[in-house]
Amino acid sequence: MTESPATDPLFSVSDRVTIVSGGSRGIGKEMAAGFARRGAPVVLTGRNAETLEATVAEISDETDTPVRGIVCDVAVPGQINDLVEQVIGEFGRIDVLLNVAGVNRRKRVETVTEEDYDFILDINLKGAFLAAQAVGKQMISQESGTIINVDSLNTYAPLKGVAPYAMSKAGLVMMTRSLATEWGEHGVRVNTIAPGFILTDQTRKLWSDPTMQEWGPVEAAGRGRGPGGGSRVPGCRGLGVHDRAGGPGRRWIHRRAAVADSVRRLAATRHRRVRIPDALPAAME
Repeated sequence: MTESPATDPLFSVSDRVTIVSGGSRGIGKEMAAGFARRGAPVVLTGRNAETLEATVAEISDETDTPVRGIVCDVAVPGQINDLVEQVIGEFGRIDVLLNVAGVNRRKRVETVTEEDYDFILDINLKGAFLAAQAVGKQMISQESGTIINVDSLNTYAPLKGVAPYAMSKAGLVMMTRSLATEWGEHGVRVNTIAPGFILTDQTRKLWSDPTMQEWGPVEAAGRGRGPGGGSRVPGCRGLGVHDRAGGPGRRWIHRRAAVADSVRRLAATRHRRVRIPDALPAAME
C-alpha cells in the first residue's frame, strides 16, 4: 500500500536525490525507507542482487517516490564509478550520500588473517572513501550536497574481537573531518552517525548472548516510526540534509559525529548499573 510522503518541515528531504550504500538490509535499508517516505528519490546499492531487488520492491510498495536498486560492491572502484554515472544519467544530480555499507568478522586480534583485515577495511573505509570521492566530485560541481558516514560506538570504546572493524570506523571519523574541511567551501557538508547496538542481521548473534540481554529490550532497526511516519533511524533528521532556502535546519551542521546510543541512555534513565562486556565469547565463535 502506497503512503503519501511523510512531512517534516524542519528537515525536509523531499526531492533530494539520495544514494544509500549498503541499503539492501539493516540500518541502510531503514535509512533508505525513511528518506523515501519523506519524498526523496532513493538509489539503494548492495552486493546481492536478489536481496537488493526484494528491498526495492518493499520500499516501493510504501511510497510513490522513485526507488532504484543498483548492484555495487564499494570495494571495487569501477563499480562505484558506474553507479555515480547511472544516477547522474537518470536524475541529473546527487544531493545525499549515505555511506552505510559495512562488514565485520569477530575474531581475537591474534587470529585475524590478512584476508580478514583487507575484507573489512576495503569495504568499511576504502570503499566509503571512494564512494565519497566519486559522489563528492559531482556535489562540488553542483555546489551543494550532504554526505553522512555511518561509523560505530566501537570507534570510541571498542569491544574485544572487533579490532579491524573498530579501526576502520575510527578512520571513517577522521575521513569525515578531512572531507568536511576541504569541501565545506563548496557547499558540501560531511557528518557521521554512530548508531548503538540496533538489532540487525549483523548484530543478531550478539543480541542472543545472555549478557547482552541484561542490557534491556532492544529495538530492531526501523521498528516504529518517528513524527510524520518517518523511520526512527537517524539520517533524515539532525544532520542538516536539508539546505533549501527557508528551511530552519539548513546549512548549520557540518563535520560532526552524532552518537545514537540508546542502550547506554536506557541504562541511565533506569538508574541502574548495566555491565557492558569486554567480549562476548559465545557470539565470537
